[in-house]
Amino acid sequence: MNREPSSEQLVQKVGELENIIAMLTHTIAGLNASKEYLDNIVNALDDAVFAKDEQHRWVLLNDASCQLMGHPREELIGKSDYDLFPKEQADVFWEKDDLVLRSGNNDINEEEITWRGKLHTISTKKSLYVDPVTEKKYIVGTIRDMTDQKKNSQALQESEARLKILFQFAPDAYYLNDLKGNFIEGNKAAAELIGYKKEELIGKNFLELNLLPPDEIHKAAATLEKNIHGKPTGPDEFTLVRKDGSRVIAEIRTFPVEIAGEMVVLGIARNITERKGTEKRLRMSEERYAMATQAAGVGVWDWNMQTDEFYFDPNLKAILGYSDAEIPSDFAAWVGFVYPDDRQPLMDAYQAHIDGKTPEFVNEHRKQHKDGSTRWIMARGTVIRDARDNPIRLVGTDTDITHRKQAEEALQKAHGELEQRVEQRTAELKALNQALYREIKERTQAEASLKESEERLKRFYHAAFEGMVITEHGKVIDFNRQIADLLGYEPDELLDKDVLDMVAEEDRELVLRNIRSGYDKPYEHKALKKDGSIIEVEVHGQQIQFQGRPARATAIHDLTERIRTETALRKRENELTAKATELEEANAALRVLLKKRDEDRKELEEKFLFNIQELVYPFLDRLKTTRLASKQKSYLAVVESNLNSLISPYGKAFPDGFLKLTPAELQVANFITRGKTTKEIADILNLSNKTIESHRKNIRKKIGIKNKKVNLRTQLLDYMDGTGSPTLISSSAVEDKSMNNK
Repeated sequence: MNREPSSEQLVQKVGELENIIAMLTHTIAGLNASKEYLDNIVNALDDAVFAKDEQHRWVLLNDASCQLMGHPREELIGKSDYDLFPKEQADVFWEKDDLVLRSGNNDINEEEITWRGKLHTISTKKSLYVDPVTEKKYIVGTIRDMTDQKKNSQALQESEARLKILFQFAPDAYYLNDLKGNFIEGNKAAAELIGYKKEELIGKNFLELNLLPPDEIHKAAATLEKNIHGKPTGPDEFTLVRKDGSRVIAEIRTFPVEIAGEMVVLGIARNITERKGTEKRLRMSEERYAMATQAAGVGVWDWNMQTDEFYFDPNLKAILGYSDAEIPSDFAAWVGFVYPDDRQPLMDAYQAHIDGKTPEFVNEHRKQHKDGSTRWIMARGTVIRDARDNPIRLVGTDTDITHRKQAEEALQKAHGELEQRVEQRTAELKALNQALYREIKERTQAEASLKESEERLKRFYHAAFEGMVITEHGKVIDFNRQIADLLGYEPDELLDKDVLDMVAEEDRELVLRNIRSGYDKPYEHKALKKDGSIIEVEVHGQQIQFQGRPARATAIHDLTERIRTETALRKRENELTAKATELEEANAALRVLLKKRDEDRKELEEKFLFNIQELVYPFLDRLKTTRLASKQKSYLAVVESNLNSLISPYGKAFPDGFLKLTPAELQVANFITRGKTTKEIADILNLSNKTIESHRKNIRKKIGIKNKKVNLRTQLLDYMDGTGSPTLISSSAVEDKSMNNK
């Protein structure tokens, strides 16, 4: 027959069990902390994360899910799609959920939903999760709002389509070749320029196609060599041999660019065959005009009455024996060469024609030659008027008629002596007049030809694709409309403007240096618009003669759109790559954490149940078979009640001080929560009132309320039945013990 354990042994066993229970309670608290850590990670994700049970009810939602659905978590948990979405949309969600639950396969889907009156594009991913303990099935998924991304993608595609259209239908030839000269891509104008089909060009180089005459191959190779070293070239003129053997002259610029990580060359070719022919014809025309006017002693002048600018043909100055540089282009200076007696009649004739009193300005006057001799000049001109009949320009010619005047004077002097030869001389004069008429006619034709040439040049200048500006000593003296539009100025604001005022401050030193050095290669700098904004431009300047004076002509090309497009493409590519990497890393971390949590929870539950079954219940069963006194049975009932409460998986963690209580103090604390007085507790535990009071003081000290006006029972209830945590002694056991004592 087994010996019954003594009270002291039972108390010791109960203490050991309570220590085990306290340790397990602490472990559960740690597990709850791990769950809180995992919840923080899930809530930090930008994508919505959710879990549904087999009835399609939400059992888990992160903060992003709540924000997407527009409701707090407590309103959504336990609800289904039909509580939030229209039936037709909820039907689709429900069908996808059922597919995952039945097949166990992942479901990835992109769909459009109407949410809060707006159409959204969302990407969902759903997976099946089976609880290893309860074998319940759950749908775990993520939702990403793709609306903005879809819009941005569509805008990017539209932008690329527009750029492709611009590339294909640009009037200039655009092409790409690799660093070996092999053609990669080209637009319609490129194929038309050399007479080949596009597919005949791709993969071949200019040597295979015999695009260049032998004497220009070396120049093309030098251009490609510069591109290999990352340098742009041009504009350079090349003669291109077309497929049919005909030749065209092209102005070509090349730019090394990087596409998809590979360095290639962008070429821009413009057919200038017609322009070169026009320039050649213009030069020949100007040479013929110069020879004709020089031989005839005729010079052209142009008086702009609005700006008071006066242009002298160098032939005019040559008539008086001066070079072009020796006489300034100034009306007053030119009139200064007129004999004093002839000046007023000359000015009167000018004024009479300007006032509309004469159909043509005609005047003969004398000017002093550089060698001191006299030159007779016949001045002819016509006023040009605006739409309101206001005079704006006076254009004409000066003809050296000295020989004619000398002839007239000789005739007059010999009139008395040569009366008999009047008829003969008259005939000679008539012939001379006819020659003069022919001469004037030729001059008039030459003047018209010159005017036509000037007008053609002006049309070419203003019809250029790029902005054009002519400067003298850094000041604008002429420009086309394109440069005014590019920089945001009105035409009258640009004239005489300092060119550096149109350059960003950081690039002014570069531009000034290039102007002073006569730099004639293309380069880039930042331009300053009228409104203060900055744009990137490419400029190409050349020193020229303009109206007989040294000047600088500069072509300006806006690079803003190209730079903006390239920057936007690179930025968008980097953003998409970074987001994809972040999402993959977050998903991987989440999967690892979820798996680890499930493993830890399962292991803890198994150990807890194993310890209770192997270390506790056998002793309780053995005690029940022994002969126990009434008090011992009460103790055993208390142990069983507390043990049954502790195996519940949920409970509030006790504070650190509470866990330091001794088994005896834990018993006293439990009786206090049941409303027992000191005397009643002493009777139940068979202890003195003084001992119970000592335990009460120790409890207050260990839970941190010593010397505080706090009710001990109220404080203890916060950690026991009042909060749902396991109790130490069941109320039924206490009542049974009280009845026995009575």
